[in-house]
Amino acid sequence: MSMNISFNAGSSGGYSSINTNSKQYKAAAKDFLAAHRAEVAKMTPEQKMMYELFGGEEAYMKNVMQNYDSDGNFLNAYGVAGMSESRVYADT
Repeated sequence: MSMNISFNAGSSGGYSSINTNSKQYKAAAKDFLAAHRAEVAKMTPEQKMMYELFGGEEAYMKNVMQNYDSDGNFLNAYGVAGMSESRVYADT
């Protein structure tokens, strides 16, 4: 019995490309990409197949980039750049 699994996200047939020259991407890549690639290298062939099926590195980076603003500043839980939660509570 054969199984056909296909993935189509939008009219482009997959994820749109990421601007790798943006400050947002560069900050996310600096903080997360090396460790992520090390984890991917440890995956079994089956795990890698599922990883690619669900978007692979591009989907991972799009998710991580949501934690940064367009200037490459990390956003805290409140969506504010440059302030940690402990700093917010210390001022109150």
